[in-house]
Amino acid sequence: MLICIPYLRAISQGNEVFPHAVYWGAIMGTILVPAFTGIGMLLFAAPLAMLPKAVLAATIVMSVLAAAEWRGFGEAWRYSRT
Repeated sequence: MLICIPYLRAISQGNEVFPHAVYWGAIMGTILVPAFTGIGMLLFAAPLAMLPKAVLAATIVMSVLAAAEWRGFGEAWRYSRT
């Protein structure tokens, strides 16, 4: 959020609502993110508990691998080999 605030400030063009929007956005984000995470955990806990452990482990591994940016590691590897 700290990264986008200067851009939002420029887009708002000095509107007096901007500080209130940032304040309430931070408060609501702080409240809603744990709430949605908790709801998701409640909804998916039972179905995920019925999966075999290997399938559950593969799902977690694939989720982490998909979220990571691997191109930088490849470039660093090629650079270190030269």
